[in-house]
Amino acid sequence: MSARSCRPQRRRPAVEHVGLDLGAKRTHVVRMAASGQVTARLQVPTRDLPDWLRRLPRSRVVMEACTQSPAIARASQAANHETVVVPGQLVRALGVGARGIKTDDRDAEVLARASVRSEELPSVHLRTDVARSRKQLVSARAVLVKSRTQLSLFIKTWLRGQLLNIESRASSPKFPEAVRRLALDHVGGLPMELEVLLTSYESLTEQIHKLDEELEQLAEQDPISKLLMTMPGIGAIAATMFAAHVDDVSRFESGEQLASYLGLVPGEATTGGKVVRTSTIKAGPKQLRSQMVQSAWTLRRVRPNDPIVLWARRSRTSAANASRSRGR
Repeated sequence: MSARSCRPQRRRPAVEHVGLDLGAKRTHVVRMAASGQVTARLQVPTRDLPDWLRRLPRSRVVMEACTQSPAIARASQAANHETVVVPGQLVRALGVGARGIKTDDRDAEVLARASVRSEELPSVHLRTDVARSRKQLVSARAVLVKSRTQLSLFIKTWLRGQLLNIESRASSPKFPEAVRRLALDHVGGLPMELEVLLTSYESLTEQIHKLDEELEQLAEQDPISKLLMTMPGIGAIAATMFAAHVDDVSRFESGEQLASYLGLVPGEATTGGKVVRTSTIKAGPKQLRSQMVQSAWTLRRVRPNDPIVLWARRSRTSAANASRSRGR
């Protein structure tokens, strides 16, 4: 699920409006008639919500995007409810937490009342099961890579404390052995704590390799990912990540809108009739945006004379010249 590209949900005939304030253990529920009158206030164990929603007469169910919202939204849709998952950055505009007053019951009522008041509410995109599964896979890989990076930084810090530097890159499979050799040659032994860290590093590398193999298999089986991999700089990981995050490309009206969703468009600070372009807005999914940037750098390094690279260089030069002209 993405909280950044949302479409208004058009209201269809519904019996009631139901606001859900989801919690880890319990969810506060407020049911409201179309007239705005509260018909029920209750608490439901969050894990029992799917069963409760199946027994609920057809309604418009509104909730805030959070950890539990994808599962609850799927259960709500399966029960034939109109389902709206409001992006977290927009709930304040609806009145959640207004005037510094925020309680679970009040938040549920605010969501239900917003549904009554507005014929259209912005809702995040609800990913398909396939896209959600693949996003979880690439997210799991990112967690492992981050953990390995933290280990490598700690190991390098230990080496610097011994006045030693290592030339092997931290992402190289040869990194642990290079560290062991360096420690044995210059320190006279390998401390137990360092060996534990190196063993953990090797274990993480093995698990990352397993996920990489799985991602490569998925990319080969998916026509969209295979098409994406025909682009220079795009490999199995980038293609699978892109397809999983974007999911249904038809929800974007243009390539510019997709670029904006990714956070790869320039910002703007226009005032007093003076148009000023800033750096990229960086408002999209961070993991995917980072992967796209890395793919672009790979293309620039490996194929410096590719037409896309040449176009990018010309565009950058033009932008720099325009910036200097404004400075004068």
